[in-house]
Amino acid sequence: EYSTMTHCLILVKSATTWQWHREYKRWCDSLPLGIFVIEGTKNWIPPGFSSYILSMDSIGRDGMVDKLLELNFKLVIVDEAHSFKNSESRRSQALMQFFKQINSVELKHDIPLVCQLCRHQWEETITVKNDDTKTFTSHNTFCPSCNAQTYGRTYKERIEAPERKCKVILLTGTPIVNRADEYFVPLNI
Repeated sequence: EYSTMTHCLILVKSATTWQWHREYKRWCDSLPLGIFVIEGTKNWIPPGFSSYILSMDSIGRDGMVDKLLELNFKLVIVDEAHSFKNSESRRSQALMQFFKQINSVELKHDIPLVCQLCRHQWEETITVKNDDTKTFTSHNTFCPSCNAQTYGRTYKERIEAPERKCKVILLTGTPIVNRADEYFVPLNI
């Protein structure tokens, strides 16, 4: 439904920016605050629009990811997603960074602890970021019974991750042009 997916960012090739703008106004929202074309990376981006269109080359420019994060999008549509095939390109790295940051949350998790000295058992609540690349989280604390230093760890697969805050729709007619590894970045997103 339109209302649940707007605050939307549409990444397109620069040659199709105004075509996307015209079609969006025709099919989705013709109101004045329906869609805004982000031109240039130095300009102020006004809040309050339902959707924004940005050239995919502009997302890799300095400071653009931070500006986009302020708008708190619910959906990102990437047209010609196969253009993000090179994981070393600035735009691919910027897009991956954007999704990592916009979907990062801090999760509360209870970790079971056992004192090695007095065998006292208890649980403590820790905060875990879901954007970490580590497979486990460790926690150092002191036993409430004998005050001995205690160490506990929990593996990430045991921590239930929440649903993504920002959804993504990748559009492409040619997902793999030459090699299968070209599809790594879109699949990773």
